[in-house]
Amino acid sequence: MDAKQEDQSWHLLEKIQSSQSAASLLDVIYNNNSLRLIHFNFKEKESHVVNLTNTPEVQLPDIYPEDLAVYYKTSGSTGEPKLVGHTHLGFPGSTYLLKDCLEIDSHSRYFCDRPLGWSGGFPNFFIAFGATRVIVDSSLSIQKNNIDFLSDIICQEKCTHMYLPGYLVSDLLRSRGNEAKFSAIKVLSYSSERFFKRFTELLGRFCKKLVVYYGSTEAGEILAFTNQNLGEYEDGIIGKPLPGIEIKLVNEHGNAVPRGEIGELCVRSVYRFIEYKNMPGKFLDTVDRGNWLHTGDVALIRADGNFILHGRTTERMSVGTVKIFPQEVEKILISCSEVEAVVVVPVPDERLHHAICACIVLSKTKSVCVKDMHIYFDHLWADTAYNKPKYYIAFEKFPRNANGKIDRNQIAMIAASQLNLCCE
Repeated sequence: MDAKQEDQSWHLLEKIQSSQSAASLLDVIYNNNSLRLIHFNFKEKESHVVNLTNTPEVQLPDIYPEDLAVYYKTSGSTGEPKLVGHTHLGFPGSTYLLKDCLEIDSHSRYFCDRPLGWSGGFPNFFIAFGATRVIVDSSLSIQKNNIDFLSDIICQEKCTHMYLPGYLVSDLLRSRGNEAKFSAIKVLSYSSERFFKRFTELLGRFCKKLVVYYGSTEAGEILAFTNQNLGEYEDGIIGKPLPGIEIKLVNEHGNAVPRGEIGELCVRSVYRFIEYKNMPGKFLDTVDRGNWLHTGDVALIRADGNFILHGRTTERMSVGTVKIFPQEVEKILISCSEVEAVVVVPVPDERLHHAICACIVLSKTKSVCVKDMHIYFDHLWADTAYNKPKYYIAFEKFPRNANGKIDRNQIAMIAASQLNLCCE
C-alpha cells in the first residue's frame, strides 16, 4: 500500500498494524534469491529489516489461488473509503481480459497517474504483461494548467499507452499545440467515469485507438468498447462483457429487465472480491445469495448488445412521482457551447421532494451572464417538461474527491446552501 504520513492510507495502515491480528502479520519481500522481513514501528516511525535467506526456522505459508492477496482502497465517492479484498486469482485475473483490446505487451510504456493503492492505479497491467509504468503524483494532474507539463512527460518517456481521467481529457481537448507530443500513443484508455461522446475528438488527434472500459474495485474489469467509427460512440457507452463475465440488469424487485429498459447492473465472475475488511454486513448487502454483485450502477442494453451507463441508483432524483437521472439533463446542457462542464443535482423541494438544480461552469470563450442563465437555457425544454431545471448556479470549478472524481454530494450541499434550502 502506498501511504504518505497522515493521509487516509497511512491511517488505515496504522489501524491494521495496531489491531489484534497484526502480531501474526509478516511483511516479506522476495527479490531474486533473497528474503527480507520488514517490520515498521509507527510510534518510532522506523523500520527493522531482518534477512531471512538461509534461515530454516522461517516457514513461509502455502499459497492457494483463492487465498487473500491484496486490499484495494475505494475512492470514498459513495461514503467512507473501504478496503476491498481480492484473491491471488482475482486481482490480476480480469486484467488479462483487456489485453487484446488495449494491445499492451512487454514493450509498452503506459502513463497512468492513479495512486498505486487504488484499483485504477494498481500495477496489474505491468505485473501481467511486463510493461513499463510511467507515473506522476496525482496531485500534480489535479491542479489546473498542468496539461502541458504532463504532455511533456508523456512525450519524453515515449509512452505508447495512457490512461486519463475525465478532467485530464477535458484539459487535453482544450489545449493547443500538444498534438505532436502524442505521436507515439497507440491506445488511450478511459474508465472510472461516465464517457461523453465529445471525447471522441481524442481519436486521431491524440491517439490511434480509443478504448472505453468499465470496471469496479470490487469486480475488476467487466466491459469494454472500442470502434474506429465515431458514430458508434454515445454518452455513457461501456461496451460488451469481457470473456467469462456474466451480467444482468434488474429492477428494484431483483427481476431481470427486458433489453432496452433501464436496470441495475449486476455482475458475476470468478474475479469478484471476497470481502470488505471488517465489514461483513456491507459485503452481504452487496453480493446476493446467487453470487451476483450489485454495482449500484444503472444501465440499459443497446440493440447491438452494447451497454449504456446512465448513472447510479443513489443519484436518481424524485421530482413528484417522476424518477430522473441527472445524466439525462446534463447531456442537454453539455451540448451548448457556452457550457464547459455541468453537474445536475437534486435540492430539497417542499412540494415535489426534489427540484432539479443545474450547476454550470461557463465557457470562458462565451459571454453568458451568470444572472441570465435561467433565461438563456430554459428554451432547451418545453415549459411542461418534467426534467427542466428549476435552478441554475454558476461554479468557477467543481469540488473533487481524493481520486479526482467530481464530488456530487458536496456540490448538492453547496447548491442547497446558496439557495437557502434545508439540505436532506
